[in-house]
Amino acid sequence: MKALSREPTQRYASVSAMKRDVEHFLLSGWNLERRNFKPGGIVVREGEPGDEAFIIVQGRCAAYKTIDGVEMELREMAEGEIFGETAMLTEGTRTASVRAVEPTSLLIISREQFRQEIGVSWVVGRCLKALSERFRERDADATSAAIESERFKLATSILKFMNFTGQNVGKDRREARWSTLCEVLSSHLHKTPAETLALVESLGFVTIDEARDTITLLRAG
Repeated sequence: MKALSREPTQRYASVSAMKRDVEHFLLSGWNLERRNFKPGGIVVREGEPGDEAFIIVQGRCAAYKTIDGVEMELREMAEGEIFGETAMLTEGTRTASVRAVEPTSLLIISREQFRQEIGVSWVVGRCLKALSERFRERDADATSAAIESERFKLATSILKFMNFTGQNVGKDRREARWSTLCEVLSSHLHKTPAETLALVESLGFVTIDEARDTITLLRAG
């Protein structure tokens, strides 16, 4: 409307001035949808189609995977961070779930909106997709390694506890008090006792008897 003003003095003084405003609009003029989530609200679920990316404008979110029915937290994200872009660019499915940690406000970038702004037929669009596919592969490998590392640390902590506080029962078993270990692990992992129980049982080398308040390790051999 400025360029079409009836008064010449109200129009752009030069082509470069108009060019500057057009470029500014292209960079910052996206009309993005905003969604708000309460603490604990699920933003995306693992396995869902990834047709949107998200920008955190307020609050915090946590990404996690579910392994053998147990949630393993991957990372926490804060204001200004973007997530979900890899699945959107590769047209794949979500490799992790994300929930709001506190009251959170997100800006939404749809795949169609991104295509209109970037253009998948452009060289830059093709390069972005290729890079995203490579990153997705590397991220999956890194995530698996991180999860195995955390499981190893957890297993080591349990074995140390069993060694220092447990007692031998017969020739092939060693037992310790489960409630004590559960309290320590729940505090360290920021999980409920039920979640901690499921996580420890998923390791597969101990058995837990809540009625007797024992955790039992079967000695090898």
